Amino acid sequence: MKRSQQQAAAIAATAGALALLAAKRRGISLQKWLRVQAEIAQIIAQNATKDGNWRWSRLRELLFLASLERARRLEVAEADAKAPNDKDAVYRLHPLTHVRTQRQLSSTGTKDMMALRMEADAKPVVTDLVLVGGGHAHVHVLRMLGMCPMPGVRLTLITRDVE
Repeated sequence: MKRSQQQAAAIAATAGALALLAAKRRGISLQKWLRVQAEIAQIIAQNATKDGNWRWSRLRELLFLASLERARRLEVAEADAKAPNDKDAVYRLHPLTHVRTQRQLSSTGTKDMMALRMEADAKPVVTDLVLVGGGHAHVHVLRMLGMCPMPGVRLTLITRDVE
């Protein structure tokens, strides 16, 4: 075998071993792990070469979004391997620590919420969050920020409906 072929074989063996380790760490089969990688690569290829032109300015954003989707799909595969037929397993195995649920917020006392409100009002406004439309999602955001205000964030709702 030539030296370049030996190097290529060594690289392929190393890549295979790393893929197997990554799949085992997630608790899923190598086949599922490789399928997710192939699907993400296909998404990147399809969206990066639309209209036959490479969109270099959007490639970084596309790669970032693809990495998020890859992580999500691997988490779903891991949850499916650990708890088959349980659609909520992914949420128990990978909780969103930065998100507070309605139950968590409602357990906060009125005095604690008022203290949070006073603390948030005392900070200078650093970010303006503007919601346009006033739909159900906006109502949820208004409610959540009302119950747990973020210091330095000013919220503005723009809607044509007045009730």
